[in-house]
Amino acid sequence: MWEDDNASLAALCSGADGSSMDFTPELRRIVSMSAKSGKYWHDWHHLRQLLQFRLNQVVKRLYLDTASSAPPTSNEANGADGEKAVYSVLKKLAAQLASFEDAAPFTLQRICELLLEPDQIYSTIDKFELAFEKLLLVTSTLDPVPPDSYPAGLATAPSLDADAKNGGEQNEEHSASKPAA
Repeated sequence: MWEDDNASLAALCSGADGSSMDFTPELRRIVSMSAKSGKYWHDWHHLRQLLQFRLNQVVKRLYLDTASSAPPTSNEANGADGEKAVYSVLKKLAAQLASFEDAAPFTLQRICELLLEPDQIYSTIDKFELAFEKLLLVTSTLDPVPPDSYPAGLATAPSLDADAKNGGEQNEEHSASKPAA
């Protein structure tokens, strides 16, 4: 399982800009596993590139959703200004994410949750931006977990919202195997 996910991550990272890539089930599984566990098993530089790739997709989609639901205006310059604002948001968030050079921020779990299901809570780009930015205003980091401890059980869930719909049964299954604190 780890080998398949790592190969998908390497393919994303070897692409020129990732613009022709999709957020494949393997890439989703990598982000989902970090969202569920708060840990990461892959090289941070590659994982950071995946998070950046997904951040670009999410921000652009939120912008398009927000723009399509806004009342039409006669000023066409608003469209160009809106696109400039989106790229400004992306540039700022990407710089903050890139500031974590050696390891993931300790808020990785919530970052991954937002990137998987961005519109569960935040329906506009402004709200998402503020939430994401706040998650990157930390200084503490997480160390990676060795690949041989890659959990097969977490990898079977397709997304976070499936657990919520099932009443969190899968999370209870995994928490039962963890030692009590």
